[in-house]
Amino acid sequence: AFDIAMKRPGKFRFQGKKHGGGHSRCYLVFVVSVFVVWFVVVTVSLSGGSPSAAGEEDTLESLQSSTQKVLSTTGSTSFSSGNQKRKSSGIDRTARSASYESVNKRSSPHPPPPLPPPPMLSPPIPVSEKSVEKIGNLRSSFQENGSDHRNQVMKFSSSWLQASANCEGGIIAMTYATSGGKDDRFCRSVESALQHEVPLRILGWGKDWRGLTQKLEGSLDALRNLPDKCTVVFTDAYDVLYADDLEAIKRKFDGMGESVLFAGECGCWPQITRDKGKGHVCLHDYPKSPTPYKYLNSGQWIAKKTAALEIFTALIEEAHVYAEKYNVPVSKINDQEMVSDMYMDGRFGIKLDHHNIIFQAMHATHSKPLEECDPWPEMENVNGVWENKVHQSSPSIFHFNGGGKIHHLEMERAMWYKQDKSPGRKALSRDELRTTKILVGDGEGREAMFKEICPKYE
Repeated sequence: AFDIAMKRPGKFRFQGKKHGGGHSRCYLVFVVSVFVVWFVVVTVSLSGGSPSAAGEEDTLESLQSSTQKVLSTTGSTSFSSGNQKRKSSGIDRTARSASYESVNKRSSPHPPPPLPPPPMLSPPIPVSEKSVEKIGNLRSSFQENGSDHRNQVMKFSSSWLQASANCEGGIIAMTYATSGGKDDRFCRSVESALQHEVPLRILGWGKDWRGLTQKLEGSLDALRNLPDKCTVVFTDAYDVLYADDLEAIKRKFDGMGESVLFAGECGCWPQITRDKGKGHVCLHDYPKSPTPYKYLNSGQWIAKKTAALEIFTALIEEAHVYAEKYNVPVSKINDQEMVSDMYMDGRFGIKLDHHNIIFQAMHATHSKPLEECDPWPEMENVNGVWENKVHQSSPSIFHFNGGGKIHHLEMERAMWYKQDKSPGRKALSRDELRTTKILVGDGEGREAMFKEICPKYE
C-alpha cells in the first residue's frame, strides 16, 4: 500500500503476469476503501457507543456510498473490469458486506435485539358472548341431568354416604323398614331411589317389628341427630317410587315457601270409618282444597328439621291419648289420623301438596260420600317420566297407597331407567345396582350393598 501511495507501482507486481495502468488504479481504490473502513471504525469507537442494528445498516450504507463515490472518481470502466475479475475469482461485494456486518455485531458490547414474535399461522376464531353462554348452559344441563355416569356410580362412596347422612347437602331422604317384606316391592322402591341418585337412609333395618310407635321413636331419634338447617324427606318403604333426585326435590320445596308439606290424596282414611261411613269429619272438618287431593297422606312428607322435630315429639307425647280414645294399645295407634287432626286444628303450619308438585298419591275414590277422584287418568308418561297432565306437574315421589297399588308395577315398567328412554341419563346396570352401597339401621347406621338387603331381586 505504501508503494502505491508513493506512485511506485513498478515495485509491486503479481507473480506470473504483469498488469497495466488499470492495475494501479484498482489498487488505489482498494487502499482508499480500507482507509474509509478504518476511519468509520475509529470514529464509532471514539464516540463511546456501539451501533444498534439500525445503526449498523446505516454504517454499511454510508460505507458503500463512499466507496461508490471514490470509484466514480477513478473511472467507472475500471470498476466494472475489476468487479468482473473479483467475481471470477470467487470474491463478491455482497458477501464482503455481510462479513463487515458480522464483524460489527461481534464487536458490539450489547446483546442483539430480541427477535420479533413469529407471525400467527391463522387468526383467532371469534367467539361471541352468546356462544359462551350457550356452551355454559349446555354444560350445566349436562351436569344437572346426571349425564356423567361415572359420577353417578362414584356418588355412593363411603365418604359421600356419610356426608349425606349428616345432611351436608342440605337434604336427606329416610324411610323405616325392619325387613324387605313379603314381596319385591320394597326392593323396587329402593332401586328407584338409587337410580335417581338418592342415598336413601333405611331406619330400623334388622330389628323386630313391634308396632307404629317403634317407627315414630326411630324417626324422632334420627331427627335429633340432624343439623337444624336440614330438610328431611320421609316416605313409606314398600309402595313408593322416586322420580327425582334430592336437589330437584329441595328446589321445589324451597320454592313453595313452606316449613312442613304432606302429600294430598283422594281418600279420607281412617276418618271415613269413624262415623259409620257418613264422612262428617271428611266433608266438614277438613279445610277446603283447590283440588280433589284434599286429604292428608302421612306416607310422604318433607319438612325442615326443626318443624319435623316438633311434630314427632308431639306424636310421641300424645300417642296415649289416642290409645285411650280408641281403646287400643299404643303400638296400634294410627299416625295418619293423628297428623290429620293436627292439620285440621292448624297446628305446626302443616300444608298439603294439593297440586302434586312433589308428591303423587295414587289411591282413587269412586263412592259417596267422598267425591269422585282418580289419579290414574291424569297420568302421562313422557320419555320415561310420569307427569300429571291435569296439574301440569312432574311429581318427584309416587305413593301407591290403598287401591293405587294396582298401578305400581305398570308405572315402574315405564320409568326411564327401565326403558332407558330419557336423553342425558344412563341407568345403573344390574351389576352396578347390586354393588351400590346405602346406609341402614339406626344411630350412625352401617353400609350395606343393595344385594345384601335385596338378595333375590332381579
